[in-house]
Amino acid sequence: MNVFEYIMVLMTLVLGLGITENLKSIANLNLLNPSEEPFTFLGYFVSIIILQLDYWHTIWLISDRTSWVLLDILIWFFLPVALYLSGAFLSKALSMRDAQRDNAVRIAMFVLFTWVAAMWITGLLYFDIELLEIQLFGPLLFLVVCLSIRFFRISPKLYPLSSFGTLIFSLYFLIMIGANEIQ
Repeated sequence: MNVFEYIMVLMTLVLGLGITENLKSIANLNLLNPSEEPFTFLGYFVSIIILQLDYWHTIWLISDRTSWVLLDILIWFFLPVALYLSGAFLSKALSMRDAQRDNAVRIAMFVLFTWVAAMWITGLLYFDIELLEIQLFGPLLFLVVCLSIRFFRISPKLYPLSSFGTLIFSLYFLIMIGANEIQ
């Protein structure tokens, strides 16, 4: 086994735990009162699962890398950990009420903000993407706007829009990475 394969095993373990946590949360959505936005949470959970699968696919794009320094490992390890933590906080929010739930969701959104920043840095460092290249910066900015709706409590009526926008971003990101793989 080469260094990449050892690192990939570590990443796969974290991704597997994260996907399991999110699938468990989707199964528990029926415990919510229908008036308490289960579809909003469903959108976030499905988005995180798609981003986790996309991450697993993306890391294979650098499989030919022969040298790995600790900073590389930390940056690439942070991404699945951030997705796992955001799913865990959202999962915890399902069992909470009102203000407590809102705080747990805000923590999950903050963790996703850090994921956005890490993705931007990863794009700059590993994929020769320019600082404000629209292919990466535009979708990440769209995700920040969607997450900000929920994080800054702009309006509870817009929370489903935040969830749907996050889902659209994750699907677009998955397609974008797949298109780059084919070219």
